[in-house]
Amino acid sequence: MARPKIARETIIYPTDQRVQTALQLAIEMDWPLVVHIEFSASSIPNRGRFMKEFEALLDAHPERPFVLTNMGQLRSDDVLRLIQAHPNIYFLTSRSDPVIISSARQGWVNMLHGDSLSDDWKRFIVHYPDRFALAFDNVWPEYWSDLYVQRAHCGAAR
Repeated sequence: MARPKIARETIIYPTDQRVQTALQLAIEMDWPLVVHIEFSASSIPNRGRFMKEFEALLDAHPERPFVLTNMGQLRSDDVLRLIQAHPNIYFLTSRSDPVIISSARQGWVNMLHGDSLSDDWKRFIVHYPDRFALAFDNVWPEYWSDLYVQRAHCGAAR
């Protein structure tokens, strides 16, 4: 039987007990809380509520680093607003290059323009270098092929 090419979607709001349990464990272990939120997903029934609850979580735990995978699928202006409002938010650049998103049907962020970072992303990364980490989301085996090398090259964009 062939493996599906998509992961099962689950929508869990930040106030859900499962998130609170994960946060409590992160606090006990002195770890950042790494979260996978796809803010551009059309399946989130109430994006405004979701963002409000997420920001309340950030505000309630200002000493705890929160890390969004895949740039949270947020536009650059949303990322800048979060960075300016919350000193404890960080972003992983996974799934934010044109190689991986070229065939995707999801709202991944493309931080590049040609072979270089786009002007807005470059400005943010230069101004807030400690808020971004180069990352890859190599979920499926084929992502560990030559595709990985191509994506790493994009990650070294000027």
